[in-house]
Amino acid sequence: MKRLLLFLISFVLTTFSAYSQCAMCKASLETKVGDADYVGVGAGINAGVLYLMVVPYLLLVFVVLLLRYKKKQKSKAIIAG
Repeated sequence: MKRLLLFLISFVLTTFSAYSQCAMCKASLETKVGDADYVGVGAGINAGVLYLMVVPYLLLVFVVLLLRYKKKQKSKAIIAG
């Protein structure tokens, strides 16, 4: 129960600081508001965010597949041995 409470408290405290992240993106978008190419800049920022979001998930999938492969190889070695 104490661990759950500690997790919830730490989760709430870290979400408050998450609002202040990505100052460079915010500054870039704020300076481009007057430009005619503002839509292109926003699309570029969104594509960058999506790219940064996809990479950790791909790494996670790679690790899971690697672990499954090793587990399968280990079970084959036990059966053959």
